[in-house]
Amino acid sequence: MEGCTIAQAAYLNGVPLVVVRAISDKPCAEGRVVDYNTFEKKAACDCARIAARMVKL
Repeated sequence: MEGCTIAQAAYLNGVPLVVVRAISDKPCAEGRVVDYNTFEKKAACDCARIAARMVKL
């Protein structure tokens, strides 16, 4: 939701934008439930990895 508002403002001002999101509420198979703190760390690392690859482009 927040990404849409930021994207609209960027579009209206001619600013390129990429929004990277992590979905934290997907259903997991039994025994694969991840607590929020573990998920948050993984999501942060994944987003940092994506950003680093984009900078290399």
